[in-house]
Amino acid sequence: MTGDGFGGRGWYVPHNYQVGAYSAYTVCDSTNQLYGWGGNDYGELGDDSQIPSDIAVAIPGMNNVKFYSTGYVSGVIKNDSTAWVWGGGTYSGLSYNPTYKLSNVKFLDAGISHVCFVKYDGTVWGAGYNTNGELGIGVNLVHSYSAVQMLGISNAVRAISVGYNYGTNAATIILLADGTVKIAGGNYWFAPTNSNIPDLIPGLNNIVDIKGNNMAAFALTAAGDVYSFGREKTGYQFGSLGLGISDTSLYVYHPPTKLTFPSGAAPIVALSANNDGIFALAIDENGNVYGWGDNRIGQLGDGTTINKTTPTLIATGAIDIFAGEIFSYILKADNTLWASGASSSFWTHNTGSIWMDLPNIERHTLTQINPTIAPMNLCAPKHFGVVPIQLLNFTCTAVGNTANLNWISAEEINADKYIVEYSKDGSNFQSIAIINAKGSNSNYKYVHQQVNSTAFYRLKMMDKDGSFKYSEIRVVKFDNKNGFTIAPNPANEMVYVFTKNNAAIKSIQLISMDGQVLKTVDQYNSGGEISIHNFPIGTYILKAIYKNDEAEYGRVIKM
Repeated sequence: MTGDGFGGRGWYVPHNYQVGAYSAYTVCDSTNQLYGWGGNDYGELGDDSQIPSDIAVAIPGMNNVKFYSTGYVSGVIKNDSTAWVWGGGTYSGLSYNPTYKLSNVKFLDAGISHVCFVKYDGTVWGAGYNTNGELGIGVNLVHSYSAVQMLGISNAVRAISVGYNYGTNAATIILLADGTVKIAGGNYWFAPTNSNIPDLIPGLNNIVDIKGNNMAAFALTAAGDVYSFGREKTGYQFGSLGLGISDTSLYVYHPPTKLTFPSGAAPIVALSANNDGIFALAIDENGNVYGWGDNRIGQLGDGTTINKTTPTLIATGAIDIFAGEIFSYILKADNTLWASGASSSFWTHNTGSIWMDLPNIERHTLTQINPTIAPMNLCAPKHFGVVPIQLLNFTCTAVGNTANLNWISAEEINADKYIVEYSKDGSNFQSIAIINAKGSNSNYKYVHQQVNSTAFYRLKMMDKDGSFKYSEIRVVKFDNKNGFTIAPNPANEMVYVFTKNNAAIKSIQLISMDGQVLKTVDQYNSGGEISIHNFPIGTYILKAIYKNDEAEYGRVIKM
């Protein structure tokens, strides 16, 4: 787990912009003030006016924000770990004004008719409607506008609000520290049974993030696979599950099923979905964005208004994704913000503009918008919240038939333990060592005996609150070419390649994930390097070719 609230793996980090159903938000200024613009029918702007706004307005009292979530309901976690909630109107029964709900909160997710919280002790709490037992308190139809504790959960890292009360399919989906997933409520929509206490969802393991919308939920694995579960609304074919299923099978529950992305797609690093939306977005290791589901207003930005029943490539060169209900924002690697969709639709009214510096019209292709100029005058996109821990200095070197693994604690003061995982083929990793953290800036070393020709390793760093983060995979080849390692250096955009047998190397190649040789360095010396300055962010393969034509491989990520 990244612990950032927005979710992700690999190089993904969250940013300060986000979207709701009909409104958008950012955190700016030295006080971390939350701003909103767009729709306000359900009190999204927190000012008790229900008057929309074409320009950014400060949400009253919502400064010192370290995390926020938006749907019809909105929620904030402040720097003191208190949670504040507003909006939703008649859908949730919650106040239109920001209201204190709970302390010691590390994560929250705000939906249409309820909001859920995860505290640092791993317990889950909720507030709002409880028609299907989605608050997990053992009863139905006992709504609570104060935060109440869900039964039987003490090791949660995430909990999300999906469905909605008026559609009688509202649920809370909970991700546990062991990578499994439970659900409360849902009315047979997001699980094969309905329960007002949390039940395990079979078929989901090694999960690092969960996202969901009105009809479907999605789980991201540590390996970058995405599983979809839920069902469609009777009489419609939005494709919200992304499974390409036929009309005859739309209206029954579909258990967790692995999504198939287009040929050439790399492992997924992050997902985005909105509680009242009927579509979802995903971004892969190479910055490619895929979308599926409802596209009737051009939310997916592919130039059409045709719904997509399977993941479809809609953008490249991205670093963050924000899926709403009737529009999307996408952040590209050059820090530009792009939007597609509309501020209002055929079922909404009284909605302010989400288009910033552009005229308020419906658009079906991703179009650049600028938050830093009039009339918005906001800050530029930037990293926000807890940046995922990147174990970039994790190295593996082969010495005889053993692997030496070395890393530094990356100044992570909340680290509890490091888990070394091993695989023979690059998948199905198994834990081989658990090492208690010694503190920040500590050096670690683990030696693993391995007689096979190639081995794959990765680190899992677990925080004291149960959140965890994986390193990138490191590849070691056991032969006489001892010490081949790759050290990414994003700041200098160079990759340094070290080996104890430099004279045996004939060349170094930089290769794309689809196998294209992008760059070759023929003259290699001790401490040699290969520049990745002119290449976009993403994942690349480094190949060391020896004079006897043998080769070793490693992987580097440009952030």
